[in-house]
Amino acid sequence: MKKSRKGKDETLVNFILDKSGSMESVRSATISGFNEYINALKKDGNKYSFSLTLFDTEITTPYLNEDLKSVKELNVESYSPNGCTALYDAVCSTIKKIEEKKGQKVVNIIMTDGEENSSKEYSEVQMKSLIEERTKKGNWTFVYLGANQDSYVKAQKFGIGAMNTSNFQATPAGMAQAMNMVASNTQNFAVSANTSTSNFFSKADQSSLEDDEQKISQHFSSLGKKSWEKRKKDLLN
Repeated sequence: MKKSRKGKDETLVNFILDKSGSMESVRSATISGFNEYINALKKDGNKYSFSLTLFDTEITTPYLNEDLKSVKELNVESYSPNGCTALYDAVCSTIKKIEEKKGQKVVNIIMTDGEENSSKEYSEVQMKSLIEERTKKGNWTFVYLGANQDSYVKAQKFGIGAMNTSNFQATPAGMAQAMNMVASNTQNFAVSANTSTSNFFSKADQSSLEDDEQKISQHFSSLGKKSWEKRKKDLLN
């Protein structure tokens, strides 16, 4: 049986989040879902540092390996979709900036609703090389969530394994489901004895995230906390 590491070593979460123009249709859901993600981590009793990279044509890093307690919620000013998708630049620049502390395990969440189309500094080959180099260290994990694409084909090209990959629905319901799932699995990874994982998602997770909006809505309604119709209204406001 694996021993829990809860309260012991710190987990560094690097969240690399697309804010290109196509994310406008799920802007409210992304803001709400991301805020729920960081708040869930703040409350779970594990130790976290946090980095946030937001990318469209340009790259910004509001937080870099900082105490999670200092990370503020996103809002319509700090998350304003625009421009194209500089995925390679976002991922590579984030990796190169990170100097993990001793004992940290590092999980990188890459979330995008489109394919690369505007990087200027880095290529797909360079991105794959950096990901594979860090993965070999034994304490780095990369997770890829993509919408409007075959995420498994893309992730394979980037050097990210199939069970650390999932498609998701680029709808308010799909974004909410994806953020909820990633929060839960980040917490599970943080508390585990593993320093890295090649099984961030289960097959059931992947199937759930790839389901259509009607099934996702039914899932949320079945939780019994709030009706999905109210939840959906909140996300869209």
